[in-house]
Amino acid sequence: MRQRTSQELIDGVWRPIAGESDITRTERQQDLLLGLLSRLREFRSPTGLADLAADAADTFILDDGFSLAEAVDEAWNLRRLSITQIFRPVIPVDGRVSDSGEFVRVASQSFQELLLGVYPKILAANPIA
Repeated sequence: MRQRTSQELIDGVWRPIAGESDITRTERQQDLLLGLLSRLREFRSPTGLADLAADAADTFILDDGFSLAEAVDEAWNLRRLSITQIFRPVIPVDGRVSDSGEFVRVASQSFQELLLGVYPKILAANPIA
């Protein structure tokens, strides 16, 4: 993983965010998504959710080929999930400096090993290739 410097726009000037990295950005994104997931049950119909998504559409970006309607449909289907069922893995990393002088983080444990520690019965029956 390459660590970039995140910046914020304050009074028309871009400034680095102290202590910010790809990892902390990912954690914030996960927190946001889990917060949204916890509020999905407040909607009584997909139409209300679609209206909110349309109103907020200029504040987020969807992957190419994934429409707003598809995103709303996926979100509506996620209403059944309990946040307590969601596993947020933390992959242990070692910090290194590359030959070109860049700070990089290298996983010190494979993702499969991490998942095996959490879901041993599932992975024993369905190994990851």
